[in-house]
Amino acid sequence: MLHSRLLTAVAFLLGGTSLFAQQLPTGSLAGTIYDQAGARLEQATVLIRNAQTATETTTHPDAHGEYRFDNLPAGKYSVRASAKGLTTVQINEIVVQTNKTSTINVTLPESRATPISVVEVSEAPQPVDTPPAPPPPPVTPIPVRVPAVTAAPQAAPLAADNNEDAKILDPKVVVGEINGLRDRLALSADQMAKMHAIFTDRQMQVVAARNDNTITLPARREKIKAIRLEADTKFRALLNENQLDEYDEILRERRERAAQRKQETATASH
Repeated sequence: MLHSRLLTAVAFLLGGTSLFAQQLPTGSLAGTIYDQAGARLEQATVLIRNAQTATETTTHPDAHGEYRFDNLPAGKYSVRASAKGLTTVQINEIVVQTNKTSTINVTLPESRATPISVVEVSEAPQPVDTPPAPPPPPVTPIPVRVPAVTAAPQAAPLAADNNEDAKILDPKVVVGEINGLRDRLALSADQMAKMHAIFTDRQMQVVAARNDNTITLPARREKIKAIRLEADTKFRALLNENQLDEYDEILRERRERAAQRKQETATASH
């Protein structure tokens, strides 16, 4: 009889412990990884670290560059994203709240440093109930009159889902692209301000073109290509001769890396 009571007590305690564990407050952390041209990166690594417990968890983005961590104990975290040939970026002071999703999109600038440096950014984003809230209204761009030029970069691939437009319009995508060019081109403050307006306008036009159902898919692709060409033309008009030469070298390097990533993805799929 005593033995039976002891077994019952132990079972109760174990069951209570399991129930308590299941009721621990948890939230989620999710986002998309981009390169500085706005293309999504699936060949990347995302590591999160709990600031209180120092527990680390790693994952890789899916085919759309998206990552997600669920059932995280509520608290503060850091997110570190890395990819071959790009600068590793770490974002600190991310708050995960119970039953909410903190959305952290990360843009990885180009890197010529060896080893790859880490750019640390401190921010405390507001968690949102799943699904994420809609993006803020777009900012009216500053018009820029420029002469025409001929060269243009390759267009980034179309996103797979129109519901992801909010992530394409993420301000960190534009800021990451500007910061990636700033040091290599020695951009002035005036050039950076005008560049920000040009690239923000480009991103908004791309989203509008992607959602234009009055034209065919091939026509939308051509329209997006024209939008990127126009933005590149405006940006080139801001650069001096030395900066233009360096910019052409940057575009060449991007094309080589994109081709290499495509080949690596094709090889991994076989």
